[in-house]
Amino acid sequence: MTISITYTKNEFLKQPVDFRIGAIISDGMWYSLPKWRKMAGCTEDELADWVAAHLADGTLVQATTGAKSFRFPLESVLEWYEERDLTFPGQLTDFIFPPRVWDNMTETEGFLAAPLRDVGIVSFRSGVEVADEIREALLGIARVCEIEPGLWKAYCGSTGYVKDIADEILSKHGLAMSKKVQARRREMVDFTDEFKEGLVLFYKRFGKSLIKRSMDTIKIFLPDDEDRNSQVLLWVIQAIEKFDESKAVPFSGYLDDVLRRWPYDLPQAHLGKELSTFQRGRSKAIKRLKKRFKDRTTFAGDEIATEMGISPMSFADLEDKHRIWMKTQAATTLTWDEKSDEKLVDTSVTSGVMGGLGVVSNDIDMAHKLSLAVIDAAVSTNNFDDAYTLIDQMDASEINTKKIDALSADFVRALGERLQK
Repeated sequence: MTISITYTKNEFLKQPVDFRIGAIISDGMWYSLPKWRKMAGCTEDELADWVAAHLADGTLVQATTGAKSFRFPLESVLEWYEERDLTFPGQLTDFIFPPRVWDNMTETEGFLAAPLRDVGIVSFRSGVEVADEIREALLGIARVCEIEPGLWKAYCGSTGYVKDIADEILSKHGLAMSKKVQARRREMVDFTDEFKEGLVLFYKRFGKSLIKRSMDTIKIFLPDDEDRNSQVLLWVIQAIEKFDESKAVPFSGYLDDVLRRWPYDLPQAHLGKELSTFQRGRSKAIKRLKKRFKDRTTFAGDEIATEMGISPMSFADLEDKHRIWMKTQAATTLTWDEKSDEKLVDTSVTSGVMGGLGVVSNDIDMAHKLSLAVIDAAVSTNNFDDAYTLIDQMDASEINTKKIDALSADFVRALGERLQK
């Protein structure tokens, strides 16, 4: 019969040194020697002897890059728990997560089985009509997506060939030439279904704890709790696609790093560069004024404009635009009257989804909201494959009606319910 024990930090540090060293690495994650030694509360010599012994018997793995990072493979994790009659997967301490094992792979092994691949990216700036012309010319060769208003990226294999085609069309319209870079990324389909679902659901919960430090900013642009949850999941998926497994560091550390920064991209994504810059400058100016005039809490527009170093006229114009956006944000929902010309969706591209609800043409904000709805539907139905299928087509603006019609009924039903909220 196995036992389940969770030690506090003080209780843990009273255990034998061999147990402490093994317990830390028994989650299957990568550990550097300094971090490992600190968490285990042991000396350098004690850890060095333990590492040498376990490297020799093959139960410990060192990073192939030569980095001083080590991990237990799944076989060693299971053996360590079994030898001590401990419940697996059990949380041994209150400061380390229990082992994350999905589809008979540790989290680290799952990433190693789905390594980053080289991807070419050709970026250009244009209007929608030119971008559509380029997309048509690159059909079957590259996936063209709008990253922000007016900025497009074509994801491909051969950047040289794709750049030549894009430049020819851009030149014809008198636009600046494209830029090309090589990047590395993975797709969610590179994982097995069981591993993918476990990974995404675990890090959605973990990601929610990480964004608390940025909540003031996030709530401005995503006041609804469900939208925030879905946005976290979207960030988690983006991080998974970009995480470099060859660095021999835990994914949790990488996610912590990016979620310190990505929430601050929300202002530009929602407001555009001009208004987001204005909002940040306005906020900083007010803070400086409050610090200078400690007995005041409100300031006239002219005072703020002077502090920002812009003219009162420019300030008034931007303030007005910002106020309109705030009112619109507060009033906007996904339950609009489908007869409204301004908010009609493009029903020509999806005849089978929710009675004709499709991707909102050329509307980044609404496409973003629809993406969140898709992710939320995936969480509620645990059907991520349908979500990835739909998001992939939305990103590429290349809707395949056969794939849409093949979406599961429970996923479509959940998506419809989410859109009607």
